[in-house]
Amino acid sequence: MDRVFRTFPDGSTIVFGRGRIDDWCVYIIDSSGRNAPSDIQYFDYLNNLAQAHGTNSVYNDFVQLWDAATSTPDPSVNNLIDSLVSVHPVSMVDDSRMWYTVLYMAMVSEENYPNTKLGKRLKRLGVHQFLLEGMSPKDAANFSRKMKWGDIAAECQSRGF
Repeated sequence: MDRVFRTFPDGSTIVFGRGRIDDWCVYIIDSSGRNAPSDIQYFDYLNNLAQAHGTNSVYNDFVQLWDAATSTPDPSVNNLIDSLVSVHPVSMVDDSRMWYTVLYMAMVSEENYPNTKLGKRLKRLGVHQFLLEGMSPKDAANFSRKMKWGDIAAECQSRGF
């Protein structure tokens, strides 16, 4: 059964639901149906936002969301998201609100992944790679695939998280 985390004025919702592995899959439900967003989708959005709003601003926003993400979803994070996106370019505020919510929820999902040793650090590594290191969002989203968790942990540790 889907657990609604946020509903938007247009009637779309973002929910946690049953995925392939557990009940923490993030879905966007809107007029086009029920879809699980990919890392590439929200990484691409953040990359475009950084071009319009500034790389450091977007990375600092991300770090605030990262700090707030635990294994327990916190609806008050929606207030933080609303505050962060309030200074984004007007034409991007609604999309920023949606993608920041998805990103926060994806990190909560990572914290709940069965037997995780990395948790939300996976998302931080990817965001760090494309925003601060110049990797493409697609390459950052796929960087850790098929890597051993210890090697990924070392990549994270070398960057200070």
